[in-house]
Amino acid sequence: MRTNTPAEVNADTYDHYVDTFTLEWNRNLVQRVEHELAQRHVASGRLLDVGTGTARTLIELARVPSLAPLGFVGVDYYDDMVQRAGRNVRAEGLEGRIEIRAGDVHALPFDDGTFVAVIGRSVVHHWADPIGAYREIFRTLAPGGFALIHEPCSDPAPEALAFFNERRAAAGVHPVHLDGKFTVAESVAQLHEAGIGEYAHVSKGSGMLAIGFEVLIAKPAQQ
Repeated sequence: MRTNTPAEVNADTYDHYVDTFTLEWNRNLVQRVEHELAQRHVASGRLLDVGTGTARTLIELARVPSLAPLGFVGVDYYDDMVQRAGRNVRAEGLEGRIEIRAGDVHALPFDDGTFVAVIGRSVVHHWADPIGAYREIFRTLAPGGFALIHEPCSDPAPEALAFFNERRAAAGVHPVHLDGKFTVAESVAQLHEAGIGEYAHVSKGSGMLAIGFEVLIAKPAQQ
């Protein structure tokens, strides 16, 4: 049986790694969020980052001028990540824009329809129950909202995997483990089992993004 699994390094090491060596992947997710918000003409509301880690993606989002009307919330299961995320947010002077909370993606501490968007980067393989987690994410989405998750897969393109591992080595982090991760087909099956497959699209990345795939969930405006 799967359990929630932490990052393989402490929060300080993880923060340095994410802020220095994964910027291209972080910024791709930020750009995708900008695009999806613009496509849906979302001008206000709250965005949730599940498995926020040390909040670096939220800090990037909060710096985007067009997203100034949005409020941001980051949730993480692990106390060391929550504490470091809070320090990072305060150091950037973003306490008024970003709220950091402890929480479990399998039982999110929010009402139905709270968020216009939910995001996550490299989080699914940490979840004890991806099917239950997808249901919770869908529950907390407002009608017309979307979820966008970028996740490493168990069958990445060899060139993308080599590049990713080069970056990890430069950060003093061991090569990525592929066990416990999923294929596109497995993720599609999880979403269908969660009862939201008709609202979701899973696509393998290209170039450096071929290390994984994107899950895009669009909640109907009316149900």
